[in-house]
Amino acid sequence: MKEYMLKQVDYHAWANIRLFERLKELPNYETIFTEQIQSVFPSIKDTFVHIYITDQVWLHILHGKSMNEAIQDRENLRKQIETKSLYELEKLFENMANQYKDFLSTIKDVNAVFVIENPYVGALETSILELVQHVVNHGTYHRGNITAMIRQLGHSSTMMDFVLYLHMVKKQEE
Repeated sequence: MKEYMLKQVDYHAWANIRLFERLKELPNYETIFTEQIQSVFPSIKDTFVHIYITDQVWLHILHGKSMNEAIQDRENLRKQIETKSLYELEKLFENMANQYKDFLSTIKDVNAVFVIENPYVGALETSILELVQHVVNHGTYHRGNITAMIRQLGHSSTMMDFVLYLHMVKKQEE
């Protein structure tokens, strides 16, 4: 199961970078990145910022911070990254992906009980594997939002399906 979890984290990083790469191919990509549109979030950048902050919150929780502490860190993190360019944000995502991989590769039992004290809904007994699946699923959901936003702005997006990722990994291994 650990290998599966690490593959999911790798897929999450791959899909994020793939979407950044697609944005950089678009004409006036910096404008498109920050353009205000009617959607789930006000801009593509705001959506990426949300993904990044949420991933960081969960990484802090995985490292042992309480959910309250991790949530309190959220606003400081937002202030630090809200002025970042597309390239700077992409680099932050790459660094965070490495932090996830480095930390998770040290985990011996991905199914061990992991308790989260959620200030809104109470305690949850789960596992690191399930938390990682949540992080990946959350990112997939919001990458879908970004894809819709890109299309709303008149451009095509890029494929980020897990099966495509598997094909590309297989090709690299050959």
